[in-house]
Amino acid sequence: MSQRVLMNSVRDHLRQPVGDGEATDGLGFEDAQCECTLEGEPLPSSGEYFVGIHEGPWSNTDEHQGRNDSISVYVTVTRRCTFAPKDRRRVPLLDAADAVDVLADKIASKIHGNYSIIGDPNDLGSSLPHSANVVLGSSVNGFIRPLYFKGPTGPSTPKGPEWFSAAPITGEGVDPAIGIARTFLFSSDETRYQTMTSQT
Repeated sequence: MSQRVLMNSVRDHLRQPVGDGEATDGLGFEDAQCECTLEGEPLPSSGEYFVGIHEGPWSNTDEHQGRNDSISVYVTVTRRCTFAPKDRRRVPLLDAADAVDVLADKIASKIHGNYSIIGDPNDLGSSLPHSANVVLGSSVNGFIRPLYFKGPTGPSTPKGPEWFSAAPITGEGVDPAIGIARTFLFSSDETRYQTMTSQT
């Protein structure tokens, strides 16, 4: 489906090498640091931070014969923090929350309004191989508007071991929070137009 293609294109773009500020530049994430997951949860091998791309809202704004799809993507940024007893967790969690917001700003600058992620539907030959329209191919109606940063969906949230696929931490005076995660929405009012005969 086209949403999965768009998610993969966002992931692959963020994995591109860091450059000199061109639209085609990424953030140089390793595969284990940036991946499409079900709810944005990190991979067990992710390390200190993780960028999870997952399904956002998907709606059709055209009630007639055509379809004017607005397809969104969530990006959840997770940062591990230093383990601390419950009465001393405030500082490491706040530090992790600050780090999440700093990284989210960098991610937003790479996705927001970036046509390199979707590619030019009228000139696929000049588009990046991982761009969504190249992956979809010329036989279907592609994306016509890029994704735009809409902001966080809520506050930074402490995450326990289960979020990191780890065993629960128990004991008196122990706080299970070992990280922070925050989800951000990227969408467009007119991401993709397709006729009712399209097969995607």
